[in-house]
Amino acid sequence: MASSAGEPGVVLRAATVLGQIPLIDEALTLTQEAADHPRSAPETRLSAASLLTKMGRVDDAQRIIGEVLEGPAGEEAGVRSRAGFVLLELRLVDRGAQLIAEASEAASDRPWEASSLGRSLLDLGMQIQAPAVIEQGVEAMRKAAESRPGSGTLRHDYAGALAQLGRLDEAAEAMVQAAEVSDRNAVIAERAASILVGLERYEQARVWQAEAARRRGP
Repeated sequence: MASSAGEPGVVLRAATVLGQIPLIDEALTLTQEAADHPRSAPETRLSAASLLTKMGRVDDAQRIIGEVLEGPAGEEAGVRSRAGFVLLELRLVDRGAQLIAEASEAASDRPWEASSLGRSLLDLGMQIQAPAVIEQGVEAMRKAAESRPGSGTLRHDYAGALAQLGRLDEAAEAMVQAAEVSDRNAVIAERAASILVGLERYEQARVWQAEAARRRGP
């Protein structure tokens, strides 16, 4: 049973420091205390689960995640996305990606948050080499961009993700759209030109290079 000697967040930070020294036994004790503290917030418990994962305490980490998801905050988008990322750390790819995708859908009225979740999902999918997770991340970014057609930023971020994956034809289309919407942004115009050069579409590239120069002004 956890003691009430310290606030859960403080205890968890101490555990993280001890784990880096490393004083693993002491770190493990404090991590478990933070996770099981009666005043521990869901986010703190999930951070503890992530730390336990790194210590090889997979069963304990899964128990904590399950308890958080079954608790009063278990349906909150932020909690579900954080739980999903910890599950991905545990290589429980299908369940983790599902939770993050659900959180992204729940944030559909907050497209910048949804796009950020998609970007995180894409990055982690590339890190663990999980194509399905990568595709879920891209799809979340696409939906966010399409939900706000007047946002050049969301379209630009989606285009950048496509370019990173080597999907240059799609990236060019999305970046040109971003440049058209952000009609004063020279940087986005330059990026559209750069992708078009990569596709050897030089005539279009020159148009956007000239447009970038015009936007920069004298």
